[in-house]
Amino acid sequence: EVITKDKDRWVDVMMKDELGLVEEEKSPFQTGLYTFISFLVIGLIPLLVFVADYFDINITQKFLWSSILTGIGFIIIGFLKSKVTNNSIFKGISETLLLGGLAAFVAYFVGDFLEQIIK
Repeated sequence: EVITKDKDRWVDVMMKDELGLVEEEKSPFQTGLYTFISFLVIGLIPLLVFVADYFDINITQKFLWSSILTGIGFIIIGFLKSKVTNNSIFKGISETLLLGGLAAFVAYFVGDFLEQIIK
């Protein structure tokens, strides 16, 4: 009865003792840093083809290779996501490929549309 009078304490007890849920305390700075590094590393993958071209490494069909590397990046993200969320690897990869591919498709055509407006 004492615990149920204080709703915050009661919720904490229920989460920990009854449901086995423990509130994780993560540093917002650390989470932000990991997110930044992840975006930086994964975001560089599609650009590797163009970086190689800058250093006079002859790569034909740059857009195709950049798209393939982007797909590989999405697969890596989906795999890691499935490990973190304890979901099936197939589900994690397919969701990430579908959403990432859709976002890339939309971004490409929005960029093309804006280029036509600017010209």
